[in-house]
Amino acid sequence: MKWTSPEINKLKDLLKRDFKTVEIAKILNTTKNSIIGKANRLRRATRKKQSHALIKYKPQKPTPIIELENPTPLISLKENQCKFPLWENSDEPQLFCGRKHQNESSYCKIHHDKTHIKINQEKNKREYKQMN
Repeated sequence: MKWTSPEINKLKDLLKRDFKTVEIAKILNTTKNSIIGKANRLRRATRKKQSHALIKYKPQKPTPIIELENPTPLISLKENQCKFPLWENSDEPQLFCGRKHQNESSYCKIHHDKTHIKINQEKNKREYKQMN
């Protein structure tokens, strides 16, 4: 595929928005492999430019730790409490978050945001398609 500047810019934008390569391929009317190849070549070019430039140290923001506020077993959960499961293995105690839930969701704000990332990405995708 012969890449034009507008297509490259669109590819960069879609990659920044965390679109899947299959989705980008459909939008740009090409194959998944051509998207992967071009993305890898773009990353290599960026790395070369950065290695020649003076790179300043940027400290990473620490990942916030979600403190357990009110872990509650299912039998004790009330109507207005977050129902996000806190266990990973079946041998752990099966507790739920228990914070006050957000509006119509069954999760608190933190867990609602955590579980609805994919929905937000879909919304961004629709908005992007409407712009073009």
